[in-house]
Amino acid sequence: MKVNNLPSLFTSSRLFGTGALLGPLVDGLHNQCLLEYHRAPITVAWNDDPIFCTSLWVPPLLGIAYVVLGGVLPRALSQIVPTNVTDRFLTTQYPNQSITVQERTMFLRNKALWAVFTTALIIKLSELLETQSFFAANFNVILLLCCAVLQWVCLDGTLVALLLASITSIGGPLSELPFVAANVWQYTSPDQFPLLPFQFVPDDLQQLGLNRITGPCYFAVTMDAIALGRWYDALWENKTSFQNSNNKIRQS
Repeated sequence: MKVNNLPSLFTSSRLFGTGALLGPLVDGLHNQCLLEYHRAPITVAWNDDPIFCTSLWVPPLLGIAYVVLGGVLPRALSQIVPTNVTDRFLTTQYPNQSITVQERTMFLRNKALWAVFTTALIIKLSELLETQSFFAANFNVILLLCCAVLQWVCLDGTLVALLLASITSIGGPLSELPFVAANVWQYTSPDQFPLLPFQFVPDDLQQLGLNRITGPCYFAVTMDAIALGRWYDALWENKTSFQNSNNKIRQS
């Protein structure tokens, strides 16, 4: 399958919509124990206990993130690390068979749904590990990262996805620093201070804190963004193939 440098408008719009609508719901599975929102907060409570927390800032930010992680960056990395995703997936599912566009679309849809479901489980597990004293904090991060890598092994297995998810697991939390500095949200129990070693940085910025448990969560979110992007690409290919077939029939 030919990889274009940029995702189609069809794919981009659906990635943005999924990130903006579904993203906050999945992200909210652990936010109530990690974050306090100070700007445009949204809180849903049950018996005075918060069960869902987010901010009006989050939907557009996650929408953009899904376009970048699921559409733009996988294509950019594929130019450096070629990966024939379609062939790899389909030869394991339908060996020695010719696959139609519709069958490939259904297969990638199932992959995407499983990716979203397992990402939600990983994020919910992060909440459980944060609120219950089962293990030490370092072990919690390792355990959650193992779950995220297992998700990659079972649902993807491509080098492009592994590289992108690994980079995002580091860069994703760091990208929150401007929002923490602007007091859009704050981590209630930060255990990572990325700017602390830089003595030339003002003291108030050195104290900007993050939580290490979010790194594996970013890894998992990247997996479902990539899977959704592939499904939407297949839907677009299916749609254009159908339109081309109709045009040929009309011309004949």
